[in-house]
Amino acid sequence: MNNNMNIPSYIKYCMDTVAGYGYQIYLVGGCVRDMLMGVLPFDYDLCTDAAPSCIMDMFEIAIPTGFKHGTVTVVVEKQNVEITAMRTDGEYLDSRRPSFVEYTSDIASDLSRRDFTVNAIAMDGNGNIIDPFGGADDIKNKILKCVGEPSERFSEDALRIMRLFRFMCRLPFEAEEKTLETAFVLSELLVNISIERIYIELIKALTGEYAYKLYEFIKNGALYFVGIEAVSEDFLKIGEIEQTKEARFAFLLYCANADYMAVCNALKTDNLTKRKVKFILNNLKYADEISSVELKRLLRMHEISDIIMLVSVLKTVYSREYTQTLVEFERIAANNEPFSLHSLAVDGNDILKIGIKKEKISGILEHLLEIVINDPSKNNYDTLINIIGENFYEKV
Repeated sequence: MNNNMNIPSYIKYCMDTVAGYGYQIYLVGGCVRDMLMGVLPFDYDLCTDAAPSCIMDMFEIAIPTGFKHGTVTVVVEKQNVEITAMRTDGEYLDSRRPSFVEYTSDIASDLSRRDFTVNAIAMDGNGNIIDPFGGADDIKNKILKCVGEPSERFSEDALRIMRLFRFMCRLPFEAEEKTLETAFVLSELLVNISIERIYIELIKALTGEYAYKLYEFIKNGALYFVGIEAVSEDFLKIGEIEQTKEARFAFLLYCANADYMAVCNALKTDNLTKRKVKFILNNLKYADEISSVELKRLLRMHEISDIIMLVSVLKTVYSREYTQTLVEFERIAANNEPFSLHSLAVDGNDILKIGIKKEKISGILEHLLEIVINDPSKNNYDTLINIIGENFYEKV
């Protein structure tokens, strides 16, 4: 079977270099899966029967990024390329990593330790496919199936359970029945996996085109240990929400009726994500259209992208289009209506010039901003100076 596809020049150079020294070299894993699907790979992984020390000697720039596990990163055409020695794994003792690895020259043995058949495919430099587990057929049939016995694969590395749902949510694939059932049964092993890795996989799944497939997984209680113990059927509408991590994550927490801070802390979410999720959840009070004034108040404190995410979640939560809100949002932008101190027609220096004491300026600017948010026509120098004179000058 020949699949001589458009392999990037820097990858071809790496493969030709290693092959030139007499070693086997293969594209492997997700990049081969993507190419067979007709999708441009995000990155390319290579495996070889050359020892890491040999790879270090073959390239001008080579970094032992994962030397313990046989991985060397080489730099070609300013691109980082991971080249890993083909290997077999020893016994898994912690539901994540093997106790030892042994190098091998048999590509089928290397592929046998991988998670799913669609990722257990290799391709040589001529486009020839090595597919000992039928992954190419599973790609055609859009099936996700473990390599070998699912209970062994998931017990070896429980993160594969999260990866299964990530692939289900990002690809138009369904899990084979035995693989899916085993994932549910062994999901309790996820407590052995680092929270950081779980969070990464969860966000990738949530932002996928088919994120609704997480429903049964979460409903099954698989994420109880981070404070997500249940989820309503509303979650099945997650595909209606824009594919940003904050919007999708906030919607999950809403559907789970979860303590957002407890979950964010458990998942070690970064502070920016916490703030954006809190903003969305705190403003789900807008069951009706958001007025122009309220929009400007929101815009004053938050980025435009945050408002767009909020409206996306509101539309799904309340099953309405928020047409007038969006019209007002566009009108505010088109007319450049003021909603921040920077957009006022006067500033602190202008106020100082008319004799107002410095310590009063901040409060005056806040008062003026509230006035022009309610009536944009008053945002001109003369009007605002007159307002100051009428309301503040004698009080100073």
